[in-house]
Parts: sequence; C-alpha cells; structure tokens
Amino acid sequence: MKRTLIKVLAVALALVSLSACGARTIESIMSTKAAQTQLDAAKEQIMSAYSDYYSDYDIEFSGNDIVYKYYYSSEFDEDTLSMVTATLESDDSWSSTIASTKDEMAKTTGITPDSITFVYYDANGNELFKVTE
Repeated sequence: MKRTLIKVLAVALALVSLSACGARTIESIMSTKAAQTQLDAAKEQIMSAYSDYYSDYDIEFSGNDIVYKYYYSSEFDEDTLSMVTATLESDDSWSSTIASTKDEMAKTTGITPDSITFVYYDANGNELFKVTE
C-alpha cells in the first residue's frame, strides 16, 4: 500500500515540477492539458500494477489542497473490514509521509500544499479511512 502512495506522490511531484513555471496554485498547474494527460497515463500504469487491490484511484486538486482517493476492489466482510480500517488507522507513518510530500512539493515547485488528504473507500464507495494534514 505504501508503495502505491509513494508512486502516486512521485508522479504528482514530477508533474508539478515540470509545469510549475509561473503558476499560482497546484490546482492551476494540474488543470493544464499536459498535466491531465500525464495524470491519466500514470493512473493507467498504477491501476495496471495494483488492480488486485484497487478498482480506482483519483487525485483531486483544489487551490493548494490535494486529495488522494483510493477505492478497494474487494468487498469486505465485517472482520476484514475491521482489520483493514484498523491497519490504516494504526499506521504511524501518515504524518511523516504527508510532511515529506509537502516538503518535496515546496522544494521542487516553491508551492507548499495547504493540506494533503488520503481517503480510502470500500468497493461500494463507503469511506473507510481519511487522514488530512
């Protein structure tokens, strides 16, 4: 799971660093046709590699806020659902992942995200876990 996050973050950071010239917000950078084309290509690549786990993922940009959304492909019984949720909640690396992403974004683009959010959904679209910093 963390590998998925790191790959998505790396793609987003690379796009931002290539597109950042003169942009005022991350949203304005990522709304360009070139950035959208690159995001679509990255999505195909990641979905191909992680289709056993996720049915979809999305990245949303609003001003300088970034939201990463992951949709599990499997329907979970109650025990598995509890285990998945507990695993996500107990992961003590969320703060460091988000902080390093913000730092890297600031370093490569001069724009520090106001917030970064990770949201995980089950196969039915119900929110399982959300973290924002």
